Amino acid sequence: MIKKIIRNIIPFLFFTAIILSTLVAPALAGDEDPLFEKLSGIAKALGFTPVDTSDPNAAQQRLGILVGAIINAVLLTIGVVFMILIFIAGYSWMQSAGDEAKIKKAKDTIRASIIGILVVSMAYALTRAVGALLSGVGLFTK
Repeated sequence: MIKKIIRNIIPFLFFTAIILSTLVAPALAGDEDPLFEKLSGIAKALGFTPVDTSDPNAAQQRLGILVGAIINAVLLTIGVVFMILIFIAGYSWMQSAGDEAKIKKAKDTIRASIIGILVVSMAYALTRAVGALLSGVGLFTK
């Protein structure tokens, strides 16, 4: 059952990456389009400052923000996958009807998923700390 779920998750993650790359491609092309203008207006209304494109360091700053957003999205997706695995293993445990082999398999899946969530949480904290150190910005600022 877990193999079937993993077999279905890998194509989902692949297509998600393709969709995200198509959303990011216009931003990398440098073309100003109406959607970008609307999003810039929303960002300004929320208090984020636009990046000056005439500054050579601004492109590097935009790339850092983009890479950070991609890393956060990937870590979030992986965390959600581990949470789904915990629910599936719990359901499998409930449906085991006392079969020790199925209970052990469900417990092992839950244990592995909790370890996975901890690893993803640590990776998020580490990337957040490294990003703050490299950018010179505090950890808890906008």
